[in-house]
Amino acid sequence: MDMLNFTPKHKKGQHLTREERYYISIRLNIDHWSVYKIAKELHRPYNTINKELKSVTVYLYNGKVKRYKPDIAEQKYKDKRINSKKNYRCL
Repeated sequence: MDMLNFTPKHKKGQHLTREERYYISIRLNIDHWSVYKIAKELHRPYNTINKELKSVTVYLYNGKVKRYKPDIAEQKYKDKRINSKKNYRCL
């Protein structure tokens, strides 16, 4: 076996970090990598990267160009996390 000492950098169920979002942006917009290659490089499932791209892709130049913006993705993530907390009633 070639991968005896292989340990993924993340645990299952964790959210994408800011650094991972910037990495996705660089690989997509500058290097033109595929989603599969990015997912393999980050040790993440393909669906995680694909959902991230679908939810935060911005259309530029009257809808002619699609771009992934990590700053918008991070802000959207933080907004969703604020609303996901359970509200407790006071006693």
